Amino acid sequence: LSPSSAIKIVVKVVINIDKKLFSKLFSVMGMVALLLEVEKANNKACFNPEKKFIIPLIGFSICFGVAVNMFLYLSINASSILAPITIGAQLSIPFGIILSSIFLNEKISFKKWLLIMTSFFGIVILAFDPKVVDEIIGSLLICGMAFFYGLSQVFSRYLKDLDVKYTNTIMSF
Repeated sequence: LSPSSAIKIVVKVVINIDKKLFSKLFSVMGMVALLLEVEKANNKACFNPEKKFIIPLIGFSICFGVAVNMFLYLSINASSILAPITIGAQLSIPFGIILSSIFLNEKISFKKWLLIMTSFFGIVILAFDPKVVDEIIGSLLICGMAFFYGLSQVFSRYLKDLDVKYTNTIMSF
């Protein structure tokens, strides 16, 4: 195998790689390079968050970086209209509040619940399409997206003292 034929094979393989995967690879490499440069400039150890941030960081990354996008794209693919996606995405606020009251012991007033439900029903009225009843799968998938978005916001509350470059770097993987 000559060097020129080996290069031709590598170029063909690289060209045939999915463009999204290729751009994601460069995005991750860029984030890691940026992180290394910032840490080198500050004379600190590279990517060394405190241990109390590890589990929330992984949870945030999985929920926001993977699950939200997966359920969103699956729901768009499963739906023939965007009404269930517009309506279902608004469930992220009630899900986030319910989860924060469970995990963070936040107290939610009746007035706040009333205002949230009023705005949610306003969105339902504005975005309602009679065909939405035929979009059960898309509606369920977007509810999954809203749940994981709410859960990622709960994880982000644990990460409020962590430098944002750590959350962005981990989430980009």
